[in-house]
Amino acid sequence: MGTLYHISESISWRFIQNKASAEYEAISAIAELFPHPERTILSSFVQQALDREVAARFLLDEISGKTKAALTEFLATWGKLYKMFAAFIGESQLRGLCSLMNQNSSSSGQLILLSSRMFEHFKNGRISFKASKASATEDSARYSVKTNNFIPSIAVESFHFVTFENKAAGVASLPRAQLLAAHHLFADALAWLEVSKYMKEAFHASYNDTQLFQNSTGSTPAKRNSLRRRCVEPLTRILRHLWIHTPVACRVFTYKYLGLIANRFYRHTGSDWTFRLPFNLYLRVADCDWAPKHRAECRTLQLVEQYIQVPAPRALDAVQNSHSSFLLMTGLPGQRIGSRLHTMTDRQIYAAVEDLIRYIAELRKIPKEHNSYPLICNALGTGILDWRIADSQREELTFQDEASFHRYLTSDLPLDEDAWKTISKSHGVKHDIVFTHADLNPRNILVDESGRICGIVDWECAGWYPEYWEFTKAHFTVRVTIRWIADVINQVFPGYRNELEVEGYAVQHDAPLVE
Repeated sequence: MGTLYHISESISWRFIQNKASAEYEAISAIAELFPHPERTILSSFVQQALDREVAARFLLDEISGKTKAALTEFLATWGKLYKMFAAFIGESQLRGLCSLMNQNSSSSGQLILLSSRMFEHFKNGRISFKASKASATEDSARYSVKTNNFIPSIAVESFHFVTFENKAAGVASLPRAQLLAAHHLFADALAWLEVSKYMKEAFHASYNDTQLFQNSTGSTPAKRNSLRRRCVEPLTRILRHLWIHTPVACRVFTYKYLGLIANRFYRHTGSDWTFRLPFNLYLRVADCDWAPKHRAECRTLQLVEQYIQVPAPRALDAVQNSHSSFLLMTGLPGQRIGSRLHTMTDRQIYAAVEDLIRYIAELRKIPKEHNSYPLICNALGTGILDWRIADSQREELTFQDEASFHRYLTSDLPLDEDAWKTISKSHGVKHDIVFTHADLNPRNILVDESGRICGIVDWECAGWYPEYWEFTKAHFTVRVTIRWIADVINQVFPGYRNELEVEGYAVQHDAPLVE
């Protein structure tokens, strides 16, 4: 995702934990002076090095007492090449590589046969190989594969292992593991250099398109949207009304067979239970016992449409028979922000933060329509669905007060006395209960070409929760994506750090959600 900008504010356990290390000092200096992707390219020198502390001290020595120009020169020019390589891959490994390259007779027969597409991936650091010593023989070697899938328009096949076999023994030999290991270390930097080039080209293309639009005449987006509201939307409402009053059996039959044929015409949506249909429609399909969840999501989308201005799908129908449940909704334009994070500038990330702050404030305006509803519940006043709470998929979970919700989350945890004191302190704070999306992750947020948020999808977990839940749940979902967590989520929610620490205990991960 790139090196984060808000270094000092990071609370991700995946980031540098030793704040006194040379690595932390070097990355902080880089973050202070450079935007993405230059920040990420230069950080790769430290964070992908064989010994991060050695590489960090080398960089700090090179720029000691100097200005940004020194780091720019360090990034742009490869003077002092030998010393830089030695700091990056280690002195002994560099000597070994030099010796290997000087052995012309033994290295000239080393070949890898790759397709042209795979060669482009390899050349640009999109894939790299790390040897598995236990499985290597003279004519066969197994490697784990690392994939850098950074540019949205370039699809990189994902696979975990590859085996190189020598089909011309005696004529050629397998490539030396040292050479592939060196490439593996440089792969991230190569991939980020390609991202930098891509972003520059995208910027110039966007600028030219803007100039062309400003100099053009005729229909504008605002005029087209106005025409759509006046002519298309009334017709859509009429058709929607007529379809909803079609017999249930007919609608179920239609949805069943649309789902079967959808994959023949459209790409996989990322979910085996969600299908893209013609006319920019999407269909969720599940077993009949999931029908209450579909109805709750349908009601959520209706509430969003009725009360606030947040870009969300429109629910068209929720219906079931004795075997299956169906939820029909509209689609939204845009790409998942998760596929764009690598190529988004710091300015675009900041704009996404602004959008999220505004949309979350809007969400919290949705009123609870019935006072009889439990305090913590879904849009229908019934049991919540939350992937953080496994039992919510099988049981009807509602809570009359925040205290009972907290007791449910932390009961029977095998924790020491200090942990329980921390939990007691955090849970002693009274929180507002607000309407919450409850699954804000990079897959569920859509952005346009400029990086502005144009859609929020997957509302099945939405409901009324304590105000901190949106923040802690975002950490739970993608806690290893540090740029998303540090530069987006942590900036949207400046508080709730104690609540996050308690969640670290409650979810019982191998490592806590905070350092």
